[in-house]
This record gives sequence, structure tokens and C-alpha cells, in this order.
Amino acid sequence: MKFDGQIPIDHPSLVSFKKGFFTNTDTNEKLWFYIYPCYAMASYTAYEIAKIKNFCYLIESNNHAVAYDGIDTWDLKSGFVVRNFRYPRDDFSLDKVEYLHDAIRPKKFVEKFYSEEALEAARSNHINISRLKYYK
Repeated sequence: MKFDGQIPIDHPSLVSFKKGFFTNTDTNEKLWFYIYPCYAMASYTAYEIAKIKNFCYLIESNNHAVAYDGIDTWDLKSGFVVRNFRYPRDDFSLDKVEYLHDAIRPKKFVEKFYSEEALEAARSNHINISRLKYYK
């Protein structure tokens, strides 16, 4: 069944998926941001969102990759969703950020991937956009 509208961060299909990225279940250590590259995380995020909405976009720039559901940008590498934002086209605002885990506020990723300079650099280089469709 197709899900229309914004996906809440506590959507049942995303809860266990997010938990696997944010913690090592054996040690409860936060490992997600230094084990998985953004390209792998964005691909898997796009797949999970496509299962909910029947489609999702994988957006890859020269230095970052995210999933875009047609409304919001999902960035598990950075640990948040940017509501009503399409990477790297739109202007970024922290007011649009919804964190995916209460304990994590990765400022270094905001500065690295979402600063005005980083977004402009991404816009000025080749952007690859792939549409993923999910057929049940």
C-alpha cells in the first residue's frame, strides 16, 4: 500500500531499521556514523522508504549521498531528516531538521555537508539522481 505525505520518523517500518544504524546491539555503542559510508546508508534508506511509499530517490553528489522521498531528505549518515528539503537544491535551515535519535546531534555533519559552501559545491558538480521503485 502506498503511503502519501510525510513519513514520521517513528513509522513502524523505520524503527528497527534506524536502530540498527544507530547502535551496536551487542555493546550499545553508537557506531553508525563511522562504519557505514553515506552512499551505502543512503541506498539502504532509499530502499526502506520505497517499501513505504513505493518509490524513493537516491541523490548522490561529489561528496555526499542521501535519500529523498519527494518531500523530505533522509540522511542517516548525519542522523536526521530535513523536512521539506531536497538536497542539494534548496537552502538548508536547522529549523527543518528532525533528529532520528535523541542522543545524537552530529554538528560536524551539518557543517561538512550542509553549509552554504558545501551545498554550493554539490550543486556545481555532477549530481546523480536515481529513482527506486518498490514492487510488492
